Amino acid sequence: MNRMKKIFAGTVAFMMLLGSMTTTVLADDTNYWGESIEEVEATFAQASAVAEELETATPAEAAALSEELNTVAPVQYVPLWGQLRYDTAARIAMKAFPAGESVDTVVIACGNDFPDALSANGLAGSLDCPLLLSDRGELTAATKELLIDHWGDGVSTNIDKAYLIGLGFSDAMKAGLAEIGLTEDKVVVLGGMDRYETAEEVFDQIIDLNVASGKLDRPVFVASGKRSPDALSVSPISYYFGAPILLTDGATLTEKTQECLQMASAVYILGGTATVQPAAENIVVNIVGAKNFERLAGDDRYLTAAKINHEFAGDVKTTTRLIVAYNAEDKDFPDALSSGMLSRIGKAEGEYTVTMLVKPDCTNALNYITNHFFNGFAKEVFLTGGQTNRSPMIDQIKAAVDAEHNGACH
Repeated sequence: MNRMKKIFAGTVAFMMLLGSMTTTVLADDTNYWGESIEEVEATFAQASAVAEELETATPAEAAALSEELNTVAPVQYVPLWGQLRYDTAARIAMKAFPAGESVDTVVIACGNDFPDALSANGLAGSLDCPLLLSDRGELTAATKELLIDHWGDGVSTNIDKAYLIGLGFSDAMKAGLAEIGLTEDKVVVLGGMDRYETAEEVFDQIIDLNVASGKLDRPVFVASGKRSPDALSVSPISYYFGAPILLTDGATLTEKTQECLQMASAVYILGGTATVQPAAENIVVNIVGAKNFERLAGDDRYLTAAKINHEFAGDVKTTTRLIVAYNAEDKDFPDALSSGMLSRIGKAEGEYTVTMLVKPDCTNALNYITNHFFNGFAKEVFLTGGQTNRSPMIDQIKAAVDAEHNGACH
């Protein structure tokens, strides 16, 4: 991409940012780094003026104005966290589907544990709808409030259809849905006797939605059903393409999963041979052929996430958004799972959103940001996870992102 194309790409990304800058302000009239509403609005006004000048600027003027934009409007940090995973998922959904945007369908996954939920993003992306979380025993309060307040009249919801991922949801949870208008005839349950069958059920639903005949025109991912990180890393890509995620026990694939793969035109195994063994890889290659297969793997979950990002975002010149999701253990799955739907932001403009899984010392994220990401183009960083995980880890990430954005790390 030449210099003018870079300036244009940065300007387009920035103009998209203008509409969302004030959304980073929290209820206490400050954002996480202490900027008041007045300060954010002043930045917005100043940046808008610079952007107007860019419309009629000469190439030489545009280069200088582009640098000014980087100073006036640095990367925006959007905190999307709540006290519980269900609150965080609700905040993410409201960011991805702002007030006034029509929503008639939702996908609801179990927030208690990860196996059934891993395949949910591909379906939600195929439907271009929110992915919500609920406790299996009852309709979680945050999810209920979102359904009736954000997409309803305060008493009942305007949603016409809900897909429940997995068979584990109780009658009480389903009764909670019925009370707000999602009666049994409006609820589709996709689940099998185990996580592998559930992923297959979701795959079949994606096929029904997207394939009239022939092959599936999007990637298919195969990940471990015993560990969550690799499937979580691909969440925004899975949502973006409406791409299915199938699961393996590591050693083999079920007969049904093998049948599903016959519909695939391109298959990616996620993770190293410790999680998806060569025997399972051989089964995949025998079905789709070596030229239609690739393994995306790093030395750990964090480097695997980096590999996935690089595969689908390349040099990341079209990537303007990064999701930072805390993931030190499998139990930390919910925030990364819910964040997948953020990839719909900017999709119409061909922009990508990628996930960076982070651990408490944050070293992996800092290295990745410095060596692989941004190149001055990223405009939004979505910060997910509970408040106990956010500092000082998030402050370290902010410093690294700002340094990269301003050219200090080149």
